Amino acid sequence: MGFASFVRKLLPQENQYFRLFTSNIANIQEAATDLRKLLDAKTTSDRKILIARIEDAEHRGDQITHEIFADLSKTFVTPIDREDIHALASKIDDILDLMEDVAVRTILYEVTEFPAEFRDLTDTLVHAVEDLAIAVPLLGNMKNVDVILRACEHVNTCENAGDDIYHNAIARLFQQVKDPIELIKLKEILTDIEEAIDKCEHVANLIEGVVVKYA
Repeated sequence: MGFASFVRKLLPQENQYFRLFTSNIANIQEAATDLRKLLDAKTTSDRKILIARIEDAEHRGDQITHEIFADLSKTFVTPIDREDIHALASKIDDILDLMEDVAVRTILYEVTEFPAEFRDLTDTLVHAVEDLAIAVPLLGNMKNVDVILRACEHVNTCENAGDDIYHNAIARLFQQVKDPIELIKLKEILTDIEEAIDKCEHVANLIEGVVVKYA
């Protein structure tokens, strides 16, 4: 290794990590929008197209996450703690994994009609992701701490609202769905959506922790 290359490895790779985080959040935004469209899709062909797009987004997310991990293994000095970088990358990836789970379950379980609460919960997920898309790009310079923290607070609000929607939806499913197999299918899909919102809150909490340490 040449001396110049050695020095570059010692320097914080700020643009690299935060660029990758921002890229993956944008990727998740697209997947969340497609997931919401999936719940309204009327034809099998439309559903297959949307599911394929969500799966493609998940694959892109995996590639971004692997790039972050690979870079971490080669970089001596990072702009924030490497544990924070690893945790953020992992939790962001978890959101996308759960979105893909929802999409795949809809086709595996042959679910084509969804109660209104599913749409409400997915709307809440979309809003939470939008707030993360505000906060994450600002982490690179920490110049807009108030905006970052406000966006994270909105994510927490979304998570609380999501809990209410989820619990009411579960209660309604048990009241109205008499077929136990159908009940299981719908409950699993609903739970994945709710867990994706939880993961958004986990990311927001990690971001708040980074801001406290470095702002």
